[in-house]
Amino acid sequence: MRLEDALVHSSPPTLGWMRPFGQTGGMKLITGLLFVALGLYCAFGFLHSFEPTDDALVWRVGYGAAVLVCAWRASRLLRR
Repeated sequence: MRLEDALVHSSPPTLGWMRPFGQTGGMKLITGLLFVALGLYCAFGFLHSFEPTDDALVWRVGYGAAVLVCAWRASRLLRR
C-alpha cells in the first residue's frame, strides 16, 4: 500500500470538543479581535504615511492593503 492511499483512505481521529480543522466560537472571537487590533495599527500607519518622505506611496499602498485585508478577515470571523 502506498503512503498516498493510506492518507486518503484513513479517517482522522476524533478529538471531541477540540476540532483540528475548524475553529470554535471562542477562537473565532479571539482571532477576529486580533485582526481588528492589527487593522487599527495599520490604519494608524496609513495616516502616519502622509508625512513628507521619499517612499510615502509604498507605505500608503502597503498599509492601505493591510487595513482592507484585516477588515475583511475580521468581518468574516466575527459575523457568525
